Amino acid sequence: MQDAQLTVASRKECLKAAFRKIPVANDRPAGGAGIFCKRTIADAATALARAWSRCRRWPTVASIALLVGLAIGNGYGQSSQQENGKTSAGSKIVQRLFLKDYLQAIAWSPDGSKLAALSKFGSLITIWDTSSWRKLREISQFGGTYAGDSLAWTADGMVIASAGAKVPEDGIYSLNLWNPDTGELVRRILGPPVPEGAWKHNQADKFVLSNDRSLLAMTFLHANNPLVIFDTTSWTIKRVFDIAAPSPDRLGSATSFAFSPANKVVALTNGRNLQTISLEDGSVVFSVLAYEGAKLRVGPIVKSLTYSPDGTLIVGAPNFFPAAAGDTGPIRVWSAAEGELVAKLPTNNASFRMISWTQDGAKLAAAGADGIVQVLQMKPDVRNAKVVSEFRDARAGVVAFSPDGTLAAGDQFSIMIIR
Repeated sequence: MQDAQLTVASRKECLKAAFRKIPVANDRPAGGAGIFCKRTIADAATALARAWSRCRRWPTVASIALLVGLAIGNGYGQSSQQENGKTSAGSKIVQRLFLKDYLQAIAWSPDGSKLAALSKFGSLITIWDTSSWRKLREISQFGGTYAGDSLAWTADGMVIASAGAKVPEDGIYSLNLWNPDTGELVRRILGPPVPEGAWKHNQADKFVLSNDRSLLAMTFLHANNPLVIFDTTSWTIKRVFDIAAPSPDRLGSATSFAFSPANKVVALTNGRNLQTISLEDGSVVFSVLAYEGAKLRVGPIVKSLTYSPDGTLIVGAPNFFPAAAGDTGPIRVWSAAEGELVAKLPTNNASFRMISWTQDGAKLAAAGADGIVQVLQMKPDVRNAKVVSEFRDARAGVVAFSPDGTLAAGDQFSIMIIR
């Protein structure tokens, strides 16, 4: 009964020792008392429970806390796979990268050797080496109040981000081109011509690269929001689509857009309608209603749009999917040739922030608004697609597959690398 005679002071020292043994991940943001990850919570619960047990204080509470800590720790970093109604061990986190501020976008380099993240309201680009997960560089730029949520790599390994305007004269620029090895600003890319005396506001809102990275499509923050196509070799403007012009053929705006793999057409959506436009002559190939419920005032809005790697399908996911719309299967798949609805994908989520394909087209990752990342098996037949794995983590809203199929999923302050 000697342990039972421990003084209050002894028990305090025991708990202090337990706290010192709780592991803390590298690069965790300073001052972020409210952004402990589940792993840290699990380790804390387990360490404290063991400390209480050693101190012989409330053994029942200690046992319960220990079980809770182990449960959270075992669940953290793992997914579940559905096979014939059974749950089996699936993908898990192999690395977690912490950020200093709010994450907006992530992008893998063309060969998958580097990962870039845009954070801090567009003012910070962080580059990691994916073989060692060593942080290579942080690049600071002026982000302004909003710098879009896009980030990309060129074919020659440069990083593209939206260009902020520190003074009005800088408003003529749309994009910054950075060298990730040196941190040097290689080039500031001009947007469309600004009329004399007009407000200079060419800052990019959203942009995407074509599969071969030879073309870039971009929209802007201002009201007269054209869709501009750049040649990424010369950074000259190849074409401007005045999608805001009053016309039955024009959508008025573009919330999401994507190039076909063959660079023949660009698909775009204003959230409610899906349209494809020929890059050769600007003609509308087809225009369809994305969701039946979009006829309602509170219908779904397409948040993320992408082509399948083989170019035969277009997939769209909504930012919310109200029951009042009367639809089922929030993620939709259309024929890229005619816009015919091919499938409504079964998911456990109703709202999404982003979707991403593997390069072989076998899997599609979807980041739900509830923070759950689901991976769907899309082959051999998309009409029989199903959720094969699921990862639960707080507020994961950005996803991207690497060339080898590794998944990066980002929440507000960190990026999870999942294999």
